[in-house]
Amino acid sequence: MTDKKSGDKLLYCSFCGKSQHEVR
Repeated sequence: MTDKKSGDKLLYCSFCGKSQHEVR
């Protein structure tokens, strides 16, 4: 969640149910 550059991915993992690190 501390990834500012991955802000777009943040909401992605939100509904995906996975951490932004995993989605990446």
